[in-house]
Amino acid sequence: MESQDARMFGNFLIKSPYPRSTVKVIFGDNSIYWISVDLLERYPKCRLSYDAHRGAVKLNWLNKTQTAAFVGYLRNGTWTSRKPEDWDGSPHYYNRIQHCLSVHGLALDYEMVELARLTFEDFTKMADRLSIFGLVEMLREANWTLQSNQTALAEYFTQRVSMSEETITEAQIASFKSETSASRTFANIALGEMGEMKHKLQQYEEKYGPL
Repeated sequence: MESQDARMFGNFLIKSPYPRSTVKVIFGDNSIYWISVDLLERYPKCRLSYDAHRGAVKLNWLNKTQTAAFVGYLRNGTWTSRKPEDWDGSPHYYNRIQHCLSVHGLALDYEMVELARLTFEDFTKMADRLSIFGLVEMLREANWTLQSNQTALAEYFTQRVSMSEETITEAQIASFKSETSASRTFANIALGEMGEMKHKLQQYEEKYGPL
């Protein structure tokens, strides 16, 4: 049996930086959780955020709601994000979509493959209920400073457009992709372009019915 202070990664036995059997994890909302080393060491990249001076792993950019879901996954191996009200147009719907994206970004950064898959699947199920243009409107408020979020959304838009009957031009698809590659926010889209998107959204609802 391997000792507490060493772990096997591939063919290499690497000394663990964690001095105890549990590790303090500090999140962006200053909440603190103690996580078993055995759980945390499943994701070796977490070591990159370990502050030896403070004896803690610092994950700075999750808020309170996202933190609870992330810690739940670490401890239980299950992802629970969507709530029943997510399916009835609740005002919290957009927040839950952004929630999934934020945790998805963290999962990608720390190579948590299964969590990344689950969060993107969750995001997709909710985003599919919106028109392309309604989704763009919502994402104006999303955190686009994270490259992982930009990449995930670019992939989603591309898949969505190629598989749907929604009216959208190649130029608009290119515009979505340029937003991600330039690391800009949707808040920077010209007012005229947003007006066109709203018009397209109206056309969509007239053709297919209200969302």
